[in-house]
Amino acid sequence: MVERYENERLIINTHIDNIMKLPCVTSENATQIRHLVDTTKCNLEALKAMKQKTDSWDMIVIYTLVQRLDNKTKKEWELHISNKELPMLQQLYTFLEHRCNALENISTRIKTNEQRKYNDRKISHSYVSVKPMCEVCKDSHAVPQCNTFQQLSNDEKYKIVKKNKLCINCLSNKHMIKDCQ
Repeated sequence: MVERYENERLIINTHIDNIMKLPCVTSENATQIRHLVDTTKCNLEALKAMKQKTDSWDMIVIYTLVQRLDNKTKKEWELHISNKELPMLQQLYTFLEHRCNALENISTRIKTNEQRKYNDRKISHSYVSVKPMCEVCKDSHAVPQCNTFQQLSNDEKYKIVKKNKLCINCLSNKHMIKDCQ
């Protein structure tokens, strides 16, 4: 069993596959766009934790993500970037974050206006940003970024993953491997 979970090439291939096989965004949809970004970030962080040099992958990842965006968002991205310089992955992340915020604001306003037609109750929305907490050292970072975890042997890592019920694929505590994207 340990051999299966320590097959580094298989794990790396799975993370790359998770990025390359992301679903296409069918329309201007903040939830679907956020899913693209979150899945990409999660898998790239896991690859970095496995000592993969993903810093030079920006153009490949940008191309992969942009190909999966809806046409309006693709167009906005092309208008946003400079034709003279190669964009950085962080630029795309920032652009998509702003795009999601705008789509959510528009969606919230439309829903709010429709609800006001039917009742006069006030509607408020609040959003909470939650920093990840490391299951290993209890600091405010995700397990793949934990120096303590990275220093452990594979057997020790495996025990921590099982003890804390982490996804063996991406080390998240929000799902198990069967639900990992």
